[in-house]
Amino acid sequence: PILRFHPWVFSGAIARIEGNPADGDVTEVDSKRGELLGVGHFHHGSIAVRLLSFEAADLESKVFWINKFQNALAVRKTAGLGGNAETNCHRLVHGEGDGLSGLIIDVYGKTAVVQCHSIGMHRQRDLIAAALKKVFGEKLEAVYDKSADTLPPKYAENQTNDYVWSAIDAPA
Repeated sequence: PILRFHPWVFSGAIARIEGNPADGDVTEVDSKRGELLGVGHFHHGSIAVRLLSFEAADLESKVFWINKFQNALAVRKTAGLGGNAETNCHRLVHGEGDGLSGLIIDVYGKTAVVQCHSIGMHRQRDLIAAALKKVFGEKLEAVYDKSADTLPPKYAENQTNDYVWSAIDAPA
C-alpha cells in the first residue's frame, strides 16, 4: 500500500522496529531492502505509522509544515475557497487528502481551528501554529486546538481544548 502512496502503515506489515519509539515519535519506514519508504508519526496500535512524506523529510522543521499548508491553501483557492469574498470559512487541511494524516484544520475568519487525531500531530501543535502564522501572516489572529475529544483516550485524559496562540496574548 505504501508504494501506492497510502499513508497508513499497519502493525501487521512491520517486520522489525528499531529502538523503542514512543507514541507520537517521528519515525522513518524502510523496505526490507533498507530503502526509505516514508516518514511519519509512530503509534502503538493497529495503525502503527501515519506517513506524512513518501521521501526524506524533516517533520520537525517549520519549512515542512509551511510547504504543506501553502499547498493545501493553493488547492482551496483553486476550488474557490481560501480568499473567496463570499465566505471567510473553509477547511484548510483534510487529513490524508492533504498528505497530513491525523490532522484537520478549519479556518473561521481570522482563527484556525486545529483538530489532531494522532498523538504525533498533537505533539507538534506549536510547530503547526508557527507555520500557520507564517502562511497567513496578519490574516491570522489565533490558532485554537480542539483535539481533546479526537485524540487516543489515554493520552487525551490530560488534554484540554485551548488556544495554542492568540495575537491578543502575543508580545507587542
